[in-house]
Amino acid sequence: MPADVAEPEANVTLEMGEMYFEVTDGEFVAGENIVHLFNAGVQPHFAEIMMVPEGTTNENIKAAIDAEMGGTPEAEPVDFSQAMPVTYLSEQSEGVSSWSPVTLEAGTYALMCWVADPETGMPHAMMGMHSVFVVE
Repeated sequence: MPADVAEPEANVTLEMGEMYFEVTDGEFVAGENIVHLFNAGVQPHFAEIMMVPEGTTNENIKAAIDAEMGGTPEAEPVDFSQAMPVTYLSEQSEGVSSWSPVTLEAGTYALMCWVADPETGMPHAMMGMHSVFVVE
């Protein structure tokens, strides 16, 4: 790619790194979004976006994962059978950015990364790499 190509204009910038997602600029909106996804971590990561039941929290996501792993959940687990996959934002290496169009309805969403950690073999989501956001 030529070095002088302009970056696409995004309405939301989503940063990911070792076991976190963070919106660093803008916000997700109902309708069309252009998502600038940036991997600030050293491991590869991706973002799966799922629509989850209204009222779902990060604690509900953690509880569902804990229950899957045989632990005792500390909160009410989210019922993943009621979750609807929306999109997958591709796996990226350290320092890589991508821009993707994503259409969202008003509702509650979960970001998840299922890449396996090289040391433990556990998917990143099971290590806390999940985040809930609401689109008005």
